[in-house]
Amino acid sequence: MSQKQHWRFALRIVDGPNAGLGAGSWRLWVHRDEVYISAANQINTIKVSLHDSDKWRVAYTAEHMAQEQPLWSRKADRAPWKFDAPPFVDGVQEAFVVAAVRAALTPNDVDERETVVAIEDRWDRVSGVRIIISEPNIAVAARELVFPAPLTLKNGRLVWLSSFQEPVDAIEPEPVPAGSLVRVLTPKTNGVSCPGYLLVGVNLA
Repeated sequence: MSQKQHWRFALRIVDGPNAGLGAGSWRLWVHRDEVYISAANQINTIKVSLHDSDKWRVAYTAEHMAQEQPLWSRKADRAPWKFDAPPFVDGVQEAFVVAAVRAALTPNDVDERETVVAIEDRWDRVSGVRIIISEPNIAVAARELVFPAPLTLKNGRLVWLSSFQEPVDAIEPEPVPAGSLVRVLTPKTNGVSCPGYLLVGVNLA
């Protein structure tokens, strides 16, 4: 993977008393006509694969399954989540989302090589990034682009990353959670416009 064909980014509050809380560090890379996304600390364990066949999935990696004690049963399909690619509309496809609710944010360090995506310290927002794929020669002009230039697939399609904040019903502020859990959302099962990860907080009883 060449340096120009992958991104490193982190979702984080950057201002105020809760600066430093975030939704972790992430990796996005492309190979030929396919796009991959993974949490930085899980890159050798589980990843999202957006295949050019339009058969997309979240799967444990073959390398992880070859370990002595993998997290997933070898008797089961190592891709527990499978979903179809969303359609292109006017040459643009909203492909995948990585988002977090405020109650999921935990302290985390950021590598100096990572681009920080600033998120607001608000309990009435869900924040994250949206992966967008466009047909060749169609530029995605958005003020919220995380990286000004796209990654390019072998077939000429372009991959973009934009940040977003969307309003949700406000909840009362909660203590910093013990950890966070990733939910896989798909249009078929959750009624969302595109598949994605949603981070939620986890607390111990």
